[in-house]
Amino acid sequence: MRSPFWKVLLENNQLILHILYVFFIYILYKHEIHSSIKQLNFKKLLTYSLLPAIVVLLANFFFIFLFSNNTMIIETYPLNIIFIMNTLIFGPIAEELIYRFTFINNSWSLKIKVPLILLSSLIFTYSHRFAVEGNLFFLIQFFIFGVGLMLMYIKTNNILYCICMHSIYNGLVLLLPTLIVSPLIPVNI
Repeated sequence: MRSPFWKVLLENNQLILHILYVFFIYILYKHEIHSSIKQLNFKKLLTYSLLPAIVVLLANFFFIFLFSNNTMIIETYPLNIIFIMNTLIFGPIAEELIYRFTFINNSWSLKIKVPLILLSSLIFTYSHRFAVEGNLFFLIQFFIFGVGLMLMYIKTNNILYCICMHSIYNGLVLLLPTLIVSPLIPVNI
């Protein structure tokens, strides 16, 4: 336990929780997940994952810039391997399996889906409250992102597109501080 790796892992216990969630959901829904993998289409992956992630990121950037006194604070993140694995791989997989995949079934009626979309998005938003220190203005973005991901899941009936979009979006958010250098945008260190 004196190893720096274990110390970092223990400090980032969210990664362990995400791995456990993914493991248990995989055990419960192994056949459905394998079916989703077989149905994956690379062209649809780009259409449903890469492009929406870029659009959402740009929309969030302009939303914050326009409504935050013309300044935007971009957080820098502790870029250790544990944090990156959690943000780009296990976090999106766990969150999409929990908040979308296990939450709704496409065979259900619209009367059932609408409240579940809203409830799932509210829980997803609440789970991200620490990322924005509970700022309601910034939490709205998570709610909209959650609704969008749920609608994508309903449209495609394949959770992998949502996982990819979520992962790409998180990757772009991590890269944002290094891509944007502007005197109008102070970077928190």
